[in-house]
Amino acid sequence: MTRHTTHFEDLAAALRVWAKGLLSTEAAVDFEAVAGALQAGELPCASSEVQVLRLAMSIAAGVPVDLGGAVPGLDAANAGLVADAVLRAAGHRDLMVRGAW
Repeated sequence: MTRHTTHFEDLAAALRVWAKGLLSTEAAVDFEAVAGALQAGELPCASSEVQVLRLAMSIAAGVPVDLGGAVPGLDAANAGLVADAVLRAAGHRDLMVRGAW
């Protein structure tokens, strides 16, 4: 059996294209499949990427997440992505977090 791996950035980009126009889905797309792949060890991710995925699943599907444990330690780029996802989920498509990353 051949095992295929997808780079996190490629998967995220493809999922964003698929979700275009659906605000809550844009914030966290195809979260169930990603969560399953993550738990099965089929999606290689850094620890901060895992945190971002868990936060996205919370936004999109109401999966409980402890913000006090999930947010600290995010690097600037991932913290910005999370903040952008929160803004989009709230319907603020015209706002973006601007940072030095």
